[in-house]
Amino acid sequence: MDKYGSSSKYGAPSGPSSADVNAELGQLQQRIDAEQLQMMVQLQQQQCFKRCIPKPGDRISSYEKECISNCVDRFNESYELVTKSYVEAQRKGRY
Repeated sequence: MDKYGSSSKYGAPSGPSSADVNAELGQLQQRIDAEQLQMMVQLQQQQCFKRCIPKPGDRISSYEKECISNCVDRFNESYELVTKSYVEAQRKGRY
């Protein structure tokens, strides 16, 4: 390697190693996953609140609590089903 960071005989910079690139890609994927999870939770909150609490007041009724709980459960089940289907399709080479 010369004093300019080049390891090739023509003096071109060698660039990051594949290990560095893979580490960066892994970190980027983690940030994307965290953003997607945050977006999903926000969407879930908005949709379930809109559906279950039509007129917000000082307290949440037992019906509203049960509705929110069921809504969140259905949302999570749907997300898991879509995720499993997508992973399976990727495994089979469809995506």
